[in-house]
Amino acid sequence: MPGALPLAGAAAVLVGAAVVASLMPAARASRVDVLQALGSE
Repeated sequence: MPGALPLAGAAAVLVGAAVVASLMPAARASRVDVLQALGSE
């Protein structure tokens, strides 16, 4: 059974990857003009 430190490190890496993966599309969407996006449909 692994120790607590490698387990905590792996959990931190996975949480960090999840945060980055969710912030990238959110940052891109926040730069889009709403009226322009709605008008293109």
